[in-house]
Amino acid sequence: MNMKGRRAPPRPPRLHAAPSRCRRRKNCAQVTSAAHAERIPRTPPRGWAALLLLHLQLSSLRLSSFALGVFLPFIAADMGLTPLQAGLLQAVWWITAALAVLPFGVWCSRFRPARLILASLLLTAPFLFMQGVAVNFLTLFGARFFAALFHALGLSARPMLFRQWAARSQYALINSVGLSQHSVLLAIAVSSSAPLIAALGSWRIAYFIQGGFLALQTIAWLLIARESKAPARNISAELQTQPDSPLAALRKYPQGWLVAIVMFALAAV
Repeated sequence: MNMKGRRAPPRPPRLHAAPSRCRRRKNCAQVTSAAHAERIPRTPPRGWAALLLLHLQLSSLRLSSFALGVFLPFIAADMGLTPLQAGLLQAVWWITAALAVLPFGVWCSRFRPARLILASLLLTAPFLFMQGVAVNFLTLFGARFFAALFHALGLSARPMLFRQWAARSQYALINSVGLSQHSVLLAIAVSSSAPLIAALGSWRIAYFIQGGFLALQTIAWLLIARESKAPARNISAELQTQPDSPLAALRKYPQGWLVAIVMFALAAV
């Protein structure tokens, strides 16, 4: 009651606060994500081509590590490597990938996936050729280190490429075909590498062949993985909702630890 004996007018009821910008953005991203899944009822032929080409790129780069075991007797005889140096050449690929995949996966997941894969290919291919012209242990070690590092750069784009190009119901089928393709490529390459090196008289040519094969895949990627042709084109909202640091990613997606343990077990086998 005020000084004049009049009762103060009742206050209007408090309304619920409007959702914060962060919450609205998160909800928008979830809606966008669901829209992507519903928008692609069936994977188009270009989507199959892009995703199988992605599998081929992964297989080609892993071949660079697996084939070293076949090349090592020739390389060791040519460069006079010690057993320790031979072991380091093999280990540097996997140690680099183990340390770089998670940070790159978080920090680079905000970039458009097709462009990120292209950058990875353009940066990796020269270091495959550099392995063929290496003159000693240090240059070969450095070339393998940077090839593994820039290969890890593009791994974060793989999940987003599936969301952009494939129907969710066909993820498993595409992966199965890609794994079959991977097995066939490795079987042919590993079994033919030693006879090829013996016939050509140089292990360096084998690396030039690998580099040329990856260069051809880079050209094919430019022609096939065009975002203007993707079924789901507007993925900007999803890209902007990624965690800012590796630790934040592990806190937000604790199931990542389970996936990591399973992948470690598969690698050990």
